[in-house]
Amino acid sequence: MRVARLVVFTHLDHDLRDGASRQFTCSAAEARRHAHQVGTPILIADITPALAGGYVAQGILSGFRPHGAAGALALVEDIRAFPQDIPFQEPPPAAESLAELADDLFERIIAQARPAPDVDEAFSPYLPTAPQNAFAAQLARRQNRRCCFSDVKTNRGEAFIIRPLALGGTWNIGNFLFLDPEPGALFANFAWTIGPRLEILIDAYAVTSDIADTVNRAGMLAIADSMIATLDRTAIAWHREHFFQRLRT
Repeated sequence: MRVARLVVFTHLDHDLRDGASRQFTCSAAEARRHAHQVGTPILIADITPALAGGYVAQGILSGFRPHGAAGALALVEDIRAFPQDIPFQEPPPAAESLAELADDLFERIIAQARPAPDVDEAFSPYLPTAPQNAFAAQLARRQNRRCCFSDVKTNRGEAFIIRPLALGGTWNIGNFLFLDPEPGALFANFAWTIGPRLEILIDAYAVTSDIADTVNRAGMLAIADSMIATLDRTAIAWHREHFFQRLRT
């Protein structure tokens, strides 16, 4: 199933602060339609009357709650305001609502708001994008900033994707791990992976002893209880298969 690219159209009554959480009005039908999108990036667009309006921020859709007889509230966390508003390319709806955007438009808005660094395209499926950075903030909070590889608190943790989008992965928080850059880069290159019981499997020839010595002493993926249920087991199985495939070559 395709992962929808979402936008919430709202009447903003005050500035959005980075890292803030907000509730936005939508219909109960929209909440039901997009309930499976919890954990995915979402854009915030200002449609306040008498203003030019535009796309103003991005965040992570964290859930829904009922609101009134036929309404709902979309809960958005880890909001990151854009340096400047991105103008609408088509007339927006007049009423507050939750909607889907075409993939190419969503990506253009993100790129325009936060230009991506000049990186080697060969590694781009694993390098952070703006929505990926939003996932990193949410994962850091849920993990209490503890690296999933070492179970040690870190201020350098990033969201590393398990199965890249170009290779069948999805924009879902369960398809990401919170890792320090060193074990994260090794994970992206299949130098270690995750077993079916969440045990950490290491290629001793590809991982230096310094890094291997930092692995969680329990030998298991150090993942918060709140994250286990949403962990993408299909993506992990894919990564594990490619880990063993690399060992065989």
